[in-house]
Amino acid sequence: MTSEFGKMVRRLRSRAGMTQDELEKRSGLGIRTIRRVESDGHSSLRMKTVQLLAEGLGLEGSEREEFIAASGRVALRPSAESQTESPGDSGRDLPDELVEAAGSLARELRLRWREEEEHRQLRDPFPLPVRWRPMAPELLDSWANIRRCPPGATAEPIDLTGRLDQIADLYRRIPSGRLVVIGRAGAGKSILTLRFALDSLSGSRSPTDPVPVIFRLESWNPETTKLRDWMAEQLLRDHPGLSAPAPGGATLAVALIEHDLILPILDGFDEVAAGLRRHVLE
Repeated sequence: MTSEFGKMVRRLRSRAGMTQDELEKRSGLGIRTIRRVESDGHSSLRMKTVQLLAEGLGLEGSEREEFIAASGRVALRPSAESQTESPGDSGRDLPDELVEAAGSLARELRLRWREEEEHRQLRDPFPLPVRWRPMAPELLDSWANIRRCPPGATAEPIDLTGRLDQIADLYRRIPSGRLVVIGRAGAGKSILTLRFALDSLSGSRSPTDPVPVIFRLESWNPETTKLRDWMAEQLLRDHPGLSAPAPGGATLAVALIEHDLILPILDGFDEVAAGLRRHVLE
């Protein structure tokens, strides 16, 4: 059933003599978002989407305010006294298509990795007691870099010891967002990788949180292909639905990477050709 807001968008678009395709070009939103809004109003619209619709429709002044109010959102008026953003908000007003694509990818991967976990019998009869410890200090980055401290600040170490079921929690405590796991063949690195991916997708995932994706490094040649291009190719190979166009003309796979909605888990470094390892690491 078409909502009142959806009817309002359609009426204003018709008044302006625009097709949905023309509104897509003027607003910068995807055609699927516009169709969905006009058909059901889409109650989960973000403020940024409503503002782009208003701009595309050419609304100003009181008419713009009425339009935003009809969407159920509240227009924020900047003031000299208070212009703040909550942490992590900057740049995270994402097109609906990308948020939906990320959510769909997360659900697909969660199901796939649960099946793989069951196939490997990693919890039968109980999870393997894989543990890890920090590497020698000379092999670690500086704690100032790890903690993202300003120049001259003192940085205390983070306790990096743990076990299999703590890997996702450990990663969330690392401000740099960079973690390297090394070990001999059969030490449990791939199991740890799978556990990290699953645990990162469990619980309360925000729609704008990056989706952890496992990429096997042995198929990447950094001398011919940039890392982001290669990751996009792997996403398209494994998830053909991401070949659909995203706002701006790129594929959804490329757009997810460009908007930092993919958390790359790079596995299999030891299987990279010996002559490429230094370049891959760099």
